[in-house]
Amino acid sequence: MSLKEPNIILVVIDTLRDGIINFQQLKYDNVPFFKDFTIYENCIAPAPWTIPSHASIFTGKYPSEHGIHEDKEHRTSSVNLNDFFPTKLEYTTIFQKLKKKGYTNYGISRNISIRPGTVFERGFDVFQYFDFPFSQQQFSVLISELSEEFGGASKKEIISKMIKAGRIRELVNLYNTKRRVERLADRFNFPTEKGASYVVETIKNTSLLKPFSLFLNVMEMHEPYSTPFYLYDEYKEIISNERMNLNKVNKIRKEYSAQGEQVKNFLIAFFTHLKGMNEWDNTLIIVTSDHGQSLWENGFGGHGTFLYNELVKVPLLIKYPKREFGRADNRVCSSVDLFAMMDSISSEDNYELIPSEVAFSESFGVLHDMSSALNHKSSAEKERLKNAIESIDFRRISAFKGNIKLTLNTLTGEIIEYLENSKPAEINPKIIKESAIIDDIEIFDSKIVIPFR
Repeated sequence: MSLKEPNIILVVIDTLRDGIINFQQLKYDNVPFFKDFTIYENCIAPAPWTIPSHASIFTGKYPSEHGIHEDKEHRTSSVNLNDFFPTKLEYTTIFQKLKKKGYTNYGISRNISIRPGTVFERGFDVFQYFDFPFSQQQFSVLISELSEEFGGASKKEIISKMIKAGRIRELVNLYNTKRRVERLADRFNFPTEKGASYVVETIKNTSLLKPFSLFLNVMEMHEPYSTPFYLYDEYKEIISNERMNLNKVNKIRKEYSAQGEQVKNFLIAFFTHLKGMNEWDNTLIIVTSDHGQSLWENGFGGHGTFLYNELVKVPLLIKYPKREFGRADNRVCSSVDLFAMMDSISSEDNYELIPSEVAFSESFGVLHDMSSALNHKSSAEKERLKNAIESIDFRRISAFKGNIKLTLNTLTGEIIEYLENSKPAEINPKIIKESAIIDDIEIFDSKIVIPFR
């Protein structure tokens, strides 16, 4: 392989939804580096959460094709990639293909789901994972579960109830976890800083053998934020008559948006180092996200389960090697399209992202196991909430084509969301028919019966 082969960098800003960082404005303001990027303004993530979305980016296949996704038997972290990859992943990852082409592949991940042992490391020569923010997240989840177990108890009440229940060893372990989290928070300014600066320092101390590919996942946009929210908070407006406290929601929204500045600073620091290595011109750089974040715009907080735009519309920036002054591209495209572009890369500089005419996003039911969130409810309330959860526990498909978005309940074929120009609109049979978007969905999944037709 010629040393003129361009390097490839894929940066996934986990949980960054479209519009939080105004990348076009950064270009206009001549913020260093961003003028060289082409900005794809209508990029759709193939799934609303990490594992299936990364599997799609790595393989160029949608979740229903590669099979790594949630279902009624597998929810959230119980989607065990060591089980799924060998049996269901029949596709070579992009990093395996690049390795065969002579690339040295490096990976650095801040995400507990994308780490050595999950088989996302396939094809990498070096793959590093740093876990400190998830110590905080796991602690928050543990406190949430204990609070729910003890009927909504405060932290002080949890301690008292655990002592009375004789759960001393568990309480000691909880305290030790808390102390570890506090030490990490003091060291890294957590949760504002979730390790992106440490990623940059790691790259600075790594000798990258050319031509190289480099995959990064950083977690600055991912919860937790300074204002915590727990599992039941995410769903309670959807499944119950309870409302999230508006002041709390506004604080979380503000904190989430503020994390965009952390991401911008990380990108500038990383690009500055890359420029100093004299690798800027001969490197393909892709910056995107695996999914967005819902902040109760539609009654739901967090990510997974649903296919709202705030969950599946993500930024996509591409700097092509040896080209200056990127442009804006408003065509619909999918993160799935990145695989073919990276696979076709050559020193001839004749490749570019070819957007699909239609992009899809999929979810396969309620992502989270909600049983712990219902522990402190009465029997009647628990039964009512279980029924409410079951009412949203179905597979969804969204299709994006031109200015239309159509979301279906795949069990019934019912249209559950119809948007024109990203805004809710009355279902227009004439526009839908002319767009042929129903045909596209049926080609994508012939098993779906669409009464609308």
